[in-house]
Amino acid sequence: MIRHSARQTAVVVSFDNVMPHQRRDATELSTSVPSDWSHSVVRSMRRRGFQIIILSSYPEHMRPIVEAWLEANGVPFDRLLMNADMGDDSEAEDCAIMRGALFDEHVRDYYCVLFAVEGNPIIAATVWAERGIHCV
Repeated sequence: MIRHSARQTAVVVSFDNVMPHQRRDATELSTSVPSDWSHSVVRSMRRRGFQIIILSSYPEHMRPIVEAWLEANGVPFDRLLMNADMGDDSEAEDCAIMRGALFDEHVRDYYCVLFAVEGNPIIAATVWAERGIHCV
């Protein structure tokens, strides 16, 4: 019998450009609907017992807005990790640095990550590939 790590198995999901159809500012986010495919993946993984960790490059002060959007749209999640340092209009390179830092600090040593749901090809090719995490 193969013995698995005691860490919980998780799926990491990029909120930006994945959950809503496209990245929006705070005022537009409230009227956005979830991407069908990402919402389906998240619900399916939840039914299978995986932890859902959502990473967002939105700044921490927008947490209530992002949480309200997730709850209003029935998106299950266990952790929402927000960016503490960057502004609302971060460049892809900055988002990659932020996602990598959030993953390294809050996820890497605590979860066994099955895959990441990522909508940005630059981040998929850098952050996740460098960490050996497969992307969908």
